[in-house]
Amino acid sequence: MTTIYEDASCDVCGTGLSSKTVRFSCAHDDCPDWDTCVTCFASGSVPPESAHKPWHPYRIIAPIERPLFVPDWSGDEELQLINASERYGLGNWADVADHIGNRRTKEECAAHYTEVYLRSSCYPLPALEVELPYDPQEFQARKRRRIADRAALQKLPPSIKQKPITSTPECHEVAGFMPGRNEFSYEYENDAEVSVKDMEFDQDLAEGNQDEVNMKLTLLDIYNSRLTRRADRKSVIFEHQLLDYKRNQVIDKKRAKEVRELLARSKPFARLQGRTEYELFSEGLIDEFHTRRRIAELQEWRRMGLTHLESGQKYEKDKQHRLFARSTGTNTPVLAGSRSTTAAVTSAAVGLSGSSSSGSSVPASRGGDLRKPVPGTITNSVDVQLLSREEQSLCSNLRLLPKAYLVVKETIVRELWRTSGALTKNKAKQLLQIDPIKTSKIYEYIANHFHLNG
Repeated sequence: MTTIYEDASCDVCGTGLSSKTVRFSCAHDDCPDWDTCVTCFASGSVPPESAHKPWHPYRIIAPIERPLFVPDWSGDEELQLINASERYGLGNWADVADHIGNRRTKEECAAHYTEVYLRSSCYPLPALEVELPYDPQEFQARKRRRIADRAALQKLPPSIKQKPITSTPECHEVAGFMPGRNEFSYEYENDAEVSVKDMEFDQDLAEGNQDEVNMKLTLLDIYNSRLTRRADRKSVIFEHQLLDYKRNQVIDKKRAKEVRELLARSKPFARLQGRTEYELFSEGLIDEFHTRRRIAELQEWRRMGLTHLESGQKYEKDKQHRLFARSTGTNTPVLAGSRSTTAAVTSAAVGLSGSSSSGSSVPASRGGDLRKPVPGTITNSVDVQLLSREEQSLCSNLRLLPKAYLVVKETIVRELWRTSGALTKNKAKQLLQIDPIKTSKIYEYIANHFHLNG
């Protein structure tokens, strides 16, 4: 006899009978597969050659309106879900939803099947011990409201959709993405299907070879795990909009090179975070990078003896100018000396200009500020132990850091050694190109205390 799980047809008029319609089924042993519609049953129509008689006992088969497993799905919809999944294939949720009707969506069908059947404690059967309260009027009212709401949504004007991704060169040929199939030309674990493409179970099941069946099931588990990893990586690409590489390139070009390298190192964390969380995480990394760079810059200013922001900004400009001149091979000419000597004189000039009485840089030209510097203390300065008492007093009077003084002293001594003591005060000023007064004081001190044997 035809069960309620299957669609049938009236044995009198041939009208199609489904689980959504009321039909009468014969309960007599002589005609177990006799089904008739309401119209033919009411008229008592029976074909002459049929063994069925109008006085045979019968059963009324009506749609199951009450919920079986969840409050908002009727038994009839459960049957339609199973029949449609068998007919159209599991996963073809759009056709399954159309078969069920009642304004069910493909997302609803997929979520319901996963939750009730696949995640059931009695898998592969659903949980049959569920007891749900059932009020026919309330259930039908909820059903009508849901259908009316879905119908109203369909009548709304369509929302403005973004331009769909097409197989243009930037998406198809460059990124290898095929939007029609929602796949890439080369997927992660691209050879995953090779191990299962020729797999069959019929012969092993017929021969009772359980070991082969178990091995093939293990291969299927491995294949499913590979598909899961592939889907995870693809979801990261879609969620973070990595296919829109032109927009990402425009954003990256506006960033500094160090920031781009930092964000490139942080990309593995995007797999663990959503798009919003990863954007906040990236902004935090960028803020931390700028803060650390600013702290390092201020620490460098302190080491150079700079105490005002104006002095630091002037120092940064001079530093960039020196780096540019060095990279282009247009270093400032000096009287004599190698590149290392020039760099040493430049560093000394930075220290001298940063330690002036006003805290700002002193012009290197002779037209600069020639006022006598106010004496200061260098007791706690770096490398002060390398200076004699007279040198410490000289640096205090000139407000010169010990490190800068040692560089200037080494430059003058090297030049004296190279010229056999023929370095004059004017040539020293041209060589150092710093404050003339400080150059004269240092030159006079070295000239009075310098010995070639030392």
